[in-house]
Amino acid sequence: MTAERKDDMDFGHVRQRIIVVSGIMVVIAAVLVLLLTLRAFERDLLPEVDAKTQAVANALSGSLQQALDLGIPLDKLSGVEEVLDEALGDNPEIGYLAVTTMDDRVLFLRGPNADQMPTQPALGSDGARERSVVLRGEGEGAAGVGRLRVGIATDFVRRSMTDIILDLAVVLMVSLLATFELLMFFINRSLGGPLTLVVRTLQRGGNGDFRHVTGIRSGDEVGRLVGAVDARVSALNERFQHLRDRLSDAGGEAAGKLAAARERLRGFTFADGGVVPLQMPLLTDVRMPLLLYVLAGEMSRSFFPNFVKNLYTPIPGLSYEAVLGLPISAFMFFMASATPISGGWADRIGGRRLFLLSLVPTLVGMIGTGFAQTFGQLIAFWSLNAVGYAMATIACQSRIAEMTTGENRAQGMAVFVTAIMVAAICGTSFGGVIADRIGFRATFVVSAVMVIISGLIVAHVFTAQPKKEAAARMPLTKAMKRVSTNGRFIALLVLGAVPAKLILTGFLFYMIPLYLAELGNNQSAIGRQMMVYFAIMIVMSPLFARLADSRGWRGGLVVLGGVIAGIGALAIPYLGGGELGVLAAVVTLGIGHAVATAPLIAMIPEICVEEVKDIGQTALLGVLRVVERIGSVLGPLVAGSLATFYSYQTAAQVIGGIVAGTAVLLWLSLTFSRPAAGRPTVPEEAGP
Repeated sequence: MTAERKDDMDFGHVRQRIIVVSGIMVVIAAVLVLLLTLRAFERDLLPEVDAKTQAVANALSGSLQQALDLGIPLDKLSGVEEVLDEALGDNPEIGYLAVTTMDDRVLFLRGPNADQMPTQPALGSDGARERSVVLRGEGEGAAGVGRLRVGIATDFVRRSMTDIILDLAVVLMVSLLATFELLMFFINRSLGGPLTLVVRTLQRGGNGDFRHVTGIRSGDEVGRLVGAVDARVSALNERFQHLRDRLSDAGGEAAGKLAAARERLRGFTFADGGVVPLQMPLLTDVRMPLLLYVLAGEMSRSFFPNFVKNLYTPIPGLSYEAVLGLPISAFMFFMASATPISGGWADRIGGRRLFLLSLVPTLVGMIGTGFAQTFGQLIAFWSLNAVGYAMATIACQSRIAEMTTGENRAQGMAVFVTAIMVAAICGTSFGGVIADRIGFRATFVVSAVMVIISGLIVAHVFTAQPKKEAAARMPLTKAMKRVSTNGRFIALLVLGAVPAKLILTGFLFYMIPLYLAELGNNQSAIGRQMMVYFAIMIVMSPLFARLADSRGWRGGLVVLGGVIAGIGALAIPYLGGGELGVLAAVVTLGIGHAVATAPLIAMIPEICVEEVKDIGQTALLGVLRVVERIGSVLGPLVAGSLATFYSYQTAAQVIGGIVAGTAVLLWLSLTFSRPAAGRPTVPEEAGP
């Protein structure tokens, strides 16, 4: 182990201690806030519900009393049930509404808890679950002829408490992850990075190399230490230059006496044209802005299909459900189209400039989407946002490539993938909570603000990097033509990658928000359900990736993952068709994709041995990314078209059947197809 690596590990240990201690403090503070909030909510909820119930009772009794004042008998009133139903629809805290005679004979009764109405009314204002108002006959001072009874929903308080607990739990989770990311970012920039550069500067000096300084300027304690080291190294360079000039000018007897000194200086290296600052790029510099940017985009994930419903415009030839899926398909199409173009731009102008340029289409697209007045505007702005998303993510990948070498490139891409998954977990759930509180359009504004913050971070921390010679990019069409004769690779794409994206966008991104909203769930609940998928992916994907590497079951895991993903959607009706069935489907989809995603990518070099030699693995991955986007584009359209003729449950079953069926076909293809001449057979890939 090198000294530099050992010192990095020591600083990593310090960082871990700081993060653990800070995390514990944040958890304690957040739990205290959660408990205080729950106590305040519980204290205020019942009085608010009681006041709302009394207001409903007063309003309805006033309407009924007007009819009674006209001389209409209570049992002859018409349209009462319609009025009660309308009141129930506007007030979910009401469990039942009843109109009875004074001897408690029920004349009209409506509400989800109608069967739980007690025989005797709660008298006075102390009734815990019911408010009762006496209805009087015609004329002032007339005797009571009946009662209006308003009952509080038996599970309203429980549901309200559960919702607030879950929302607070989401906020707590996002707070913890945000705290962790911020700590990592600031610790690395203000402590770990500078101290590591100090150590490396001293180590180079110990080896006789005094050409480099840290180049960091700050006014804190670490900055003063760094400044002292840099000043000492610069002073040594100045003294060396002065001594070298004297040695060069010396002649005769003086030159002979100084020969020994000149010989001793040969073991040292000093800067000729001035000291050079060391470069130590930090991957957290990419992780932080990337996480903020992706989180901003994911905040609309849980409510976007329901937002689209507000701007629906009929399109000839497309059903209502298919039109609702069109914006998601357009986003995927334009993102796929912009990705290879953005890669070329990144090679020419660098990751920093490309990310800053991406802010223009992203902000225009995001704010424009939030305030779109027509369906056409929504499609246009959302597609523009997709172009910005492709530019920003490619910029971050390019930045990682600039900062890493072949030895740590995998670490860099792991940072990229983890940031996206963490952002998806936080954004999907947090966006639902925000949308429930401030509305859809305002949530897009919050997302835009987060994008601006990510751009400010990039402008500050993305410094110029030494230019690396970019590898020649093979045209996508040439790469696709080269692999078109590899039947096993084509089968992997068509029967593995495309169905995985189809069920992701068609079922999870499009159908789940609409179906859960149809079941009466709010945006917070929808976001929490969708969040489960990303949580499973981030936890389980590394486990199955290691299993695939250690056991060599890559093909089998791809097939198994496809079957698992499809079975969940197939089973929704058999699990009651409600929230529990949807949650089970989301869980199985997450497990299925966690099982299959990493092994699918790992299979490519094994079934494309000759192609890897000819065009490289990067080109093959480019083909994979473009082709799998076909499934992303088709997913919402297929789901919407199926929902036109069938229910959401049946449409989910059909999509699940397609995914599971294509997985079985992939297994048959891998089992019975033979590699072309010159390709090694991989027998362990044959079975699940």
